[in-house]
Amino acid sequence: MAKTIGMEKPKEVLADYRKGAKLKREEMVGPYYIDKATLDPTIAVRLTANWISLNLRYINDYKLS
Repeated sequence: MAKTIGMEKPKEVLADYRKGAKLKREEMVGPYYIDKATLDPTIAVRLTANWISLNLRYINDYKLS
């Protein structure tokens, strides 16, 4: 349930950026060997003895950070 709730906002906020990133990746796949990794946000879950850790991974424009 936490993963579902945690994915709603990133998918909404990053929707337009992901479309552009997918188009750019397709341009780069032709001349260069680029792995077709997912551009969609993902959540990794890690269980420890004391808590549950959720890590959100998403693409971004490093120039704007």
